[in-house]
Amino acid sequence: PLDLEARGAMAMAALMGATAFQKGLGGVHAISHALGGLAGYRLHHGTLSGILLPHVLAFNAPAVGHRYAALKRAMGVPDGVDLGDAVARLAARVGMPTRLAELGVDRAAIDRAAPLAERDHTNGTNPRRAGVDDYRRILQAAL
Repeated sequence: PLDLEARGAMAMAALMGATAFQKGLGGVHAISHALGGLAGYRLHHGTLSGILLPHVLAFNAPAVGHRYAALKRAMGVPDGVDLGDAVARLAARVGMPTRLAELGVDRAAIDRAAPLAERDHTNGTNPRRAGVDDYRRILQAAL
C-alpha cells in the first residue's frame, strides 16, 4: 500500500480492464463464465480464459485472422508461427495449465457449459457467430 508507483500501475491496469469490457469480451469469456459457474467445479476465470484463448483464436481466425499479424508483432511472435500456438506456449512457460482436464473439467462439464456459453451476454461480441455446437467443439479441443 505504500508503493505509490505500484498502486498507480494497478490503477492503470484496472482502467484498461474496464475499457476492454466496453469493447466486448467474446467467446473466451462466454465459455469461462459458463464453466466457472458450474456447480461441482471450482474453476478460476483467468485460468480458464488462458486455456481457452488459443482455441477461440483458431475459431475466430476466419473472421478476424487478418488482425492477428499485428498481435503477433506486438508479442514478438515470428512470421509463420500460429498465434494460438504462441499463446499456449507462453502459458506453459509461465507454469499455467494448458488443458481443461488439468483443472478437472470433464465431458459432462462440456455438455453443460456449451449451451450456457451460447446464451452468455459476451457471446454477442465475439467477432464470429458462435453457437452451442461451436462452443462444444472449442471446449473439446481445449479438454
